[in-house]
Amino acid sequence: MNIQFYFDSNEVVLTFSGLVAITGLKRKLTIPYSAIMSVEAGGFHERVTALPTGGVSLPFYRTGRFFHNGKRTFMAYSKRDSVVTLELAPSSMYQRIVVETEQPEQIKQQLMTHCQFKE
Repeated sequence: MNIQFYFDSNEVVLTFSGLVAITGLKRKLTIPYSAIMSVEAGGFHERVTALPTGGVSLPFYRTGRFFHNGKRTFMAYSKRDSVVTLELAPSSMYQRIVVETEQPEQIKQQLMTHCQFKE
């Protein structure tokens, strides 16, 4: 997946390129650290099918906006065992963001150093 994380002093910026940007209908997500309620790394396993509201949903590939377990969710992954999941404040544009990365634990640690919550 063509997803890059940029860590600024007050926010993390996710940029999408290539097929992810086209199918996910988004090139950039900016997330204030203050909006991040929790961070998980590793696998994402859906118990309920996510309802697409803009994007692509295939058994092996998801990108775009979804309604999942009652939450507005942005997903961008093809390997569901290598993702970072951010739970965001209810007032955020998305309440959950699930994105693939080659180093989920490293990204989680970087986010944890900037966020105000305790794990």
